[in-house]
Amino acid sequence: MKKIVVAIAIAVVVLSAWLVHSRRESLAAHARREAAHRTALAPYQRDLLIGTSRMDVDTYLASKNVKYSTLPGQGSDGPSYEVSLGEEPGDGFVCDRWSVSILFEFKMALPSDTLREIRIQEIGHCL
Repeated sequence: MKKIVVAIAIAVVVLSAWLVHSRRESLAAHARREAAHRTALAPYQRDLLIGTSRMDVDTYLASKNVKYSTLPGQGSDGPSYEVSLGEEPGDGFVCDRWSVSILFEFKMALPSDTLREIRIQEIGHCL
């Protein structure tokens, strides 16, 4: 009976250590991804100020050979531009992957739509 209790205690300690290690690794990986997102976003936020015309954003993106998709606006919002950064792994249980992109959002204004926000967008491919 003592051997069973000792074996269970050892198993609990090993499992706990593995869970703590896995959680730390997961948090470290998340921090690395967040840092990479900030690094990708920073030049756009530095070079394209809020209020920049959509035509000037077009010119800037063309000068940098940046490929983007145009998303339609909703309501009073203008269109958005989406620059794909790629896919990142999910947790493997609920979400198998995340599509990550930089989103340039415009507001409708005369004579030209103006830049309202530049941000990271993550869309999960989940159950």
